[in-house]
Amino acid sequence: MNRRSGRHFSEQDKEDLLQALGACRKALQTADTRLKPFGEEYKACLKVQEAIDELAGVLTGDRAYFQEKLPPSAPPA
Repeated sequence: MNRRSGRHFSEQDKEDLLQALGACRKALQTADTRLKPFGEEYKACLKVQEAIDELAGVLTGDRAYFQEKLPPSAPPA
């Protein structure tokens, strides 16, 4: 006999999670600028950012969801 868990992850839940992940990722990027390059803390921050990007990819289909999007370049004249 199968039992349903009654769990439901709504679109609002997804948006709330993405907002929290975005704030966390931004804090990690700020910390990166203050940490010793390639030190333990720096590397750990990068791993967490990679995990956030992976989860963003699962939630949105776009692993680069939080990465700054560059405007399209103008075609050559």
